[in-house]
Amino acid sequence: MTERDHRTAEEDRRIIVQRASFRVAMLDVALYAVKMAVPGLEDEVGRRLATIHEELEEVREKSARIANWWVEDERMTPLAVLLLMILAHVIEDFHLQGRMAEMKQKEWWYGQFARISARQSDRDMSDIMATYGRDYVPVLLLHGVEWAICVTIPVMLYCGTILLPDWYCVAIIVMAMLHAAVDHMKCNLYLINLNADQAVHIAQVVALWMLADLI
Repeated sequence: MTERDHRTAEEDRRIIVQRASFRVAMLDVALYAVKMAVPGLEDEVGRRLATIHEELEEVREKSARIANWWVEDERMTPLAVLLLMILAHVIEDFHLQGRMAEMKQKEWWYGQFARISARQSDRDMSDIMATYGRDYVPVLLLHGVEWAICVTIPVMLYCGTILLPDWYCVAIIVMAMLHAAVDHMKCNLYLINLNADQAVHIAQVVALWMLADLI
């Protein structure tokens, strides 16, 4: 957590406490006015206002704790962000891909082309390849974008906003394209194995994590 983050959290806490304190003060004035103007209702109204007063005091204390828990308790440390980003990578790459894992491979599409050719005997394989031969490309790109969004969610939680700086959004897009390119080298070009593939992806996660410290 940077010094700027500490200052921002402290400012948010101060504003919340000030607002709650103002409401409590207004209730105190109202309670005094009721006692002075309507003596007959003093007990009943006074008890109700006193109850509201106590509830607002409790809300003020809770608000102060909630506004500052992120910084003072250090529950969301940079190391926790990194671990969550790695977890998001594992979940996305090994559990959430679903049909994408097949559709980003040329061989899967070749099987589809063979079935199309069998159903449409008037079309030869070269014609089918010319039409559908690069359908795996958008799947690779979409998987890269999905992966980049998933691994960035912990950064959004750490920063407390989904409105990340433009330069960081550009970095996310670059990482998404790089992820797609690495997957293409593994799935279609057979230039790298799974070990190298995952090593590059983990390096991407670490790079995004290090860049997040500059936000």
